[in-house]
Amino acid sequence: AEAAVAAAPAVRDAAARGSAASTEQPFEEVALAMCGRGAASAALRTYVVDGAAAFADATFSRACAPSGGGSPSLHCAGHERLLAGGPASRVFALREAATRAIGPALAVGAVSAREVRAAAREGEPGYSRAAGEAPPDDAQLWGRSRLGALADVVEWREWFTLLARRSLALREAGEAGTAVAERAQRGDARAPPDELAYWRWGGQYLTRYLRWEGGEGHDPEAPCLLLVHGFAASAEQWQRLVHQLRAQAGGEPLPPVYALDLLGFGMSEKPGLSYTQYVWEAQVVDFAREVMGGRPLVLCGNSIGGGVSARAP
Repeated sequence: AEAAVAAAPAVRDAAARGSAASTEQPFEEVALAMCGRGAASAALRTYVVDGAAAFADATFSRACAPSGGGSPSLHCAGHERLLAGGPASRVFALREAATRAIGPALAVGAVSAREVRAAAREGEPGYSRAAGEAPPDDAQLWGRSRLGALADVVEWREWFTLLARRSLALREAGEAGTAVAERAQRGDARAPPDELAYWRWGGQYLTRYLRWEGGEGHDPEAPCLLLVHGFAASAEQWQRLVHQLRAQAGGEPLPPVYALDLLGFGMSEKPGLSYTQYVWEAQVVDFAREVMGGRPLVLCGNSIGGGVSARAP
């Protein structure tokens, strides 16, 4: 990781200036510009008519606004480094241009899901609804066109919203609402969370988190524990650890414990972005500030979560 930082001037300079303390998202100016009703609809037409590649290159030439101080955050600097490798149409993930441009507009209602799906379907060359042909967003995931990817921005948001509602409804009905609890655990002692909740990171991306209440009489000034899971895992991996911590505490009350699903894992949303360590570091920092109220904490991570925890400011 240190070698990668040393080889990337944008990232190195941001780190040297202390920009690690900032979690400013890349392309924020683009996202804000797209949130006007007219702007969102115009962007959608441009994406369909000019093509995803031309749209991406024209819209995402810089990750952050030019300034004398350079990149405002490591998150932005990471994407500046990505764009240094070529135009957005070549280095972005398949769904990234649509996600970053249309996603914010969907979040604030500047464009409707119906409008986006209609544009994706009607803009596909040769697609005939009257002839009963399969629309581009019904193709297999590995065969999607860029217009099918546009429709995915809508469908994936809706899917994770429904998943979150199901989880919360199960909790309200007195059930666990977690995948682990829905499977029989024979002799596998775990501590079910006291709270399962969701938070929208940056006002857009649903992030699931679990919370275990502090023990009765715990020191309210003591640091909380924030747990960050490993690759291809989720917050549920920590239920065994919390059980063991409580069992081995010797009667001492533990402070509150939190665990979140990183973006792209567990029951958190999985937007079509270019995932880097800086995405997850920014997510963890914002979670600590917004959900945990900025109170003192100890970060603990497993696998990739350990790297994220070590570098999150």
